[in-house]
Amino acid sequence: MRFALGRKTLLYFCEWIRIVFFMEDYEIKYLIKRIKNTECKHLDLSNKDITELPEEIGELTELETLDLSFNHISKLPESIVNMVNLKELFLMRNSLTKLPENIGKLQNLKSLDVSFNPLKMLPPEIGELSDLQTFDASFCLLHAIPPEMVNLQKISRIHFDENPIDCPPLKVIRRGWNAIKYFLTERGKESTTTVVSIQ
Repeated sequence: MRFALGRKTLLYFCEWIRIVFFMEDYEIKYLIKRIKNTECKHLDLSNKDITELPEEIGELTELETLDLSFNHISKLPESIVNMVNLKELFLMRNSLTKLPENIGKLQNLKSLDVSFNPLKMLPPEIGELSDLQTFDASFCLLHAIPPEMVNLQKISRIHFDENPIDCPPLKVIRRGWNAIKYFLTERGKESTTTVVSIQ
């Protein structure tokens, strides 16, 4: 199937769409309009000089893979959490300073890469991504790992390399995810004990 996009041409092979040119906001909206009722499962918008995503991106509810890496996106639209069938979300090398608070709604997400972004914190709701298996937050500006992440029972690979994290301590992070999870769990128990004692 072949879609015309102004003077440019978009090729749609099977369930994959990969854009091979830079895109303006109106072109992204046009693309969304054209493919939202198709069987498109995988959309590659990496390295397209994108600075902002329209709210309409949330209409692509059948997508399973969305690659937005190597752009200049500073904020994700809240509607992205409506893409409930997403399994892979690639956001590396953008300008993101935060993630949507309702990111926990992406219950089918298995892989999330936010590396090389100026993220200073992760929302507690990230602990609600019950199907998450791989997570990469390397080379960000994180100072702490949310204790809610101990709920991610299916994690097999997780990376926090090159972050100014002070909680947990660096020596714990270097020992891997099991050590991080143990530290966060014990810290949570201490917090609960302190609250009970005060009461």
